[in-house]
Amino acid sequence: MRSGTLADGHLVHYILNYSAAPAQITYASQGRDLLSGQAASQNGTIALPAWGVAVIEEGVASDTALGSFPLANYQLRVMGVFQEP
Repeated sequence: MRSGTLADGHLVHYILNYSAAPAQITYASQGRDLLSGQAASQNGTIALPAWGVAVIEEGVASDTALGSFPLANYQLRVMGVFQEP
């Protein structure tokens, strides 16, 4: 897992499966997968397909207000174009 800090101060974790086999990890915090829009619950399991990736913004609940394309809105928010209410 790699981590960084977004422009808004939120932590983001990049979880990568470097394997040809599916994997499951236990995520210690609460957040939202920016690729799928799904919630990542505290001490919950994240399933990664073979060679899969999850990008979790820590401390942010799943939010349908981001629409059908959470990663696109995430990119706009990082660039300062889109702001969460």
